[in-house]
Amino acid sequence: MPARATIFRWLARHQEFRRSYTIARQCQIEHLMDEMLEIVDDSSRDYVEKTGAIKARRWMLARGSDILVEGASGRDELAIRNESDRPLVFVVEDRNWAQDALTGERVIAMPAFRRLCPEQLLRPGDNAEIGWIAIMFTDLKGSTELYGALGDATAYNLVRDHFAFLSDRVQRNHGFVVKTVGDAVMAAFSRPDDAVCAALAIQDDVASFNSARGGGKSATPIVLKLGLHAGSCIAVTTGDVLDYFGETVNIAARLEHQCGGGEVIVSEAVANDAAAGAALEHRTLLEETATLRGVSAPVRFVRVEGLRRATRAKGRHNDGM
Repeated sequence: MPARATIFRWLARHQEFRRSYTIARQCQIEHLMDEMLEIVDDSSRDYVEKTGAIKARRWMLARGSDILVEGASGRDELAIRNESDRPLVFVVEDRNWAQDALTGERVIAMPAFRRLCPEQLLRPGDNAEIGWIAIMFTDLKGSTELYGALGDATAYNLVRDHFAFLSDRVQRNHGFVVKTVGDAVMAAFSRPDDAVCAALAIQDDVASFNSARGGGKSATPIVLKLGLHAGSCIAVTTGDVLDYFGETVNIAARLEHQCGGGEVIVSEAVANDAAAGAALEHRTLLEETATLRGVSAPVRFVRVEGLRRATRAKGRHNDGM
């Protein structure tokens, strides 16, 4: 039986139970179907799961093999009537503890899991829904010209060193590199503020990376473009690696294309997070809106321009990409 559960047993035929039940803290009674309900009867459970029927101010009526829902009079009230010929059990559980539970989506977003359990993958064709994750894309500005100017071997060494530089900043801020594509990097974070801190650390330290390479042709300075977005997606196995796919990933990639280099593009979804906003507090921010290729609605974001005290300015609308 779930911990801290309130159990209502539906009594014999035509017995009725009515009670006001207010869910503590963040749980809302409207979310009982998703978070707090177990009907200990297969046919009843199937009906409720298919219909999502449990809401505030509702009668719950058992009649024959059916679970029916009708209006109830009081606010946040569950009114239960059993007109079946068998006893039923109705369980309401306070599941605030679930906020701290180590779920599958949190595990696969942990750098330690990626490092220590690389062989733990989803079966081909399976996917896992990820309720929330922050995605960062980076790219080398003018990389094609770099290969032409430096030659393949020298340019490759530069790209390899820059991968190590990026991976270090990502891992320091509790993220992990999902994959590299050419000279681009995709990284993921379970917290939006970690993603912002990693992106800012990367841009802040690029000058040090460039100066550490010394003089000469091979020390051609690099310029990085970065884009951040957060939301839901799915996790799948591709090429023996756990990868992320979905609109959140696509928007993060498109936002990186909005970057001119030497700055960070942060979606509104990330910037509006309180902890991420604190990380951006002493930066200069320009609010903008852009229509991104393949995205139906315009996307709002902030362009993080520098280290000066943050000032917010109303931005422009960019069409297309």
